[in-house]
Formats: sequence, C-alpha cells, structure tokens
Amino acid sequence: MTITIKAYEAPISENNSAILEAAKMFLLCLGGSGVVLSTYFSAANMFLERRAAVIENTFDLLSRWDDPHYLEARKWTRKAKEKKSDTSDNDLIHEIKSNEDFKQSVVLVLNYLEHVRFSLETKRIDKNLFIRVLGETITDIAKRFEPYAKTLSTQTEQDLKELINELESKK
Repeated sequence: MTITIKAYEAPISENNSAILEAAKMFLLCLGGSGVVLSTYFSAANMFLERRAAVIENTFDLLSRWDDPHYLEARKWTRKAKEKKSDTSDNDLIHEIKSNEDFKQSVVLVLNYLEHVRFSLETKRIDKNLFIRVLGETITDIAKRFEPYAKTLSTQTEQDLKELINELESKK
C-alpha cells in the first residue's frame, strides 16, 4: 500500500496519470505477493509431505519386523539370550552355519538391520520413534549376531557396529 501511495505522489511525465501509475504499482505488488504466497505455501506443503513420508517409512519398517521370515531367528535369539553365558562366539557361529534354514533367517535379519541402519543414516525414518518402539530389541539382536557378522565381511561388521552405536546414542 505504501508503494502505491509513493507512486501516486511521485512526479510523473505529462502523458501519464498519477492514478494510473498508482494503480499499476498496486497491481504489480499484488501480482508479486501472489508469487511470494504461492512459494511459501508450496514450501510449507513440501515440509508437511516430507514429515508424513518419514512417519509412513517408520511405520513400514516397524511393521516389517513382524514378517514371518524373521521368526526363526527371533525365536533362536530369545533362546540364545537365555543361555548367553554358556555360549561362546564360536558356538554361535557354528550353530548358524550348520543349519541352512537358520542361516537364511539370520541373513534376513541382518538385511533388515541394514535397512534400519540405512534408513537412520538417510533420515528416512523418525529415529526417536523407532528407538522408542524397537530400539532395545534391535540393539540386543544386533549385538547377539555381531560374532556371525564378523565372518561375513568387514563392511557387514562395520555397518552392524554403526547401527548399534546409532541406536544407543538415542538422539
């Protein structure tokens, strides 16, 4: 509005009208505000869509933990936790390698853990929400399978340690 008044008060050439100049300024400002408002609302909408996608990705990753393919490994880890003091790392590795079905189940769990690590690293999921729901469970399982991960590759071992550190850091 101030610009319109200034345009009206500004000296103009003989061929122009002060009212027309003021109207022209007003319409230019009105058009500019439309662009600014449109940009603002687009940015706000993108922020809200990103937040909704993060929540949806978190829910999806949490839901996949109930997949029946992980069941054998989850059952075994409960048993392993009960007798942890009696089981050496070598016994764990031998037990996994000697049972092909169990080995495949452990590999699936390790793949899931890699998805969790990658999702946390790229901020695809809400870290605090994930940790609140499955953090302790995933950390516990990752630590139990750590000896076996060392036999697979240095990268797998490193990724698992990274995940454990990330989950234990909380924030």
